[in-house]
Amino acid sequence: MRRLSYLFILSSLVAATTLTGCGKSSNVFQDKPNIANPPGDSNPVFTQPGSSQAWNQLKSQYKCPNGNRLPDFVFRVDGNQGQWENQVSGALTPGQHSGTASGTYIGLNYGTADMMSIIKVSSGLNAKYNAVISICSDSSGGYDYIGGSAKLSNFRITSPILYMDAHCASGNIRDGYISFTSSTYGDIPVNFSSVCN
Repeated sequence: MRRLSYLFILSSLVAATTLTGCGKSSNVFQDKPNIANPPGDSNPVFTQPGSSQAWNQLKSQYKCPNGNRLPDFVFRVDGNQGQWENQVSGALTPGQHSGTASGTYIGLNYGTADMMSIIKVSSGLNAKYNAVISICSDSSGGYDYIGGSAKLSNFRITSPILYMDAHCASGNIRDGYISFTSSTYGDIPVNFSSVCN
């Protein structure tokens, strides 16, 4: 229940920009179906040197408040670049774009310990983006809101700013958020901050 009061406030702020029922919900998840690797495994989407190690180190450093981290979700971003070149927005579809990784950016929600990495990949002259999301389960009073019996669907990413800093091992994410729908709670937004300042 730790995030629900926070989510109630945020959900009203993002209601206009979050999910609209377009009929199709091909990105529906429970605890294990259609997800990448169990926690701690090297994720195949991290191809740049050190990026997988940085990801796993952050998972170890920032424990879920209730101790349960779901396995990584791997998505490709199906959508347009944001307002600026270093932003991206769109629907998140299970799977990944192929291509050569040219940037890895990581963000963290310090309250919930949820994490996101965005990987920029180049295929010819076009840049595309993949996203890896690690979220913590959440339940209260015998009800599952994230993980367990709760189905998660309609994942979206909205305008994170991706930037590099010379003293950071990987790029950073700030000011953006993801949103998804829990079958037992409704729309849930999660914002992210830089992990290296």
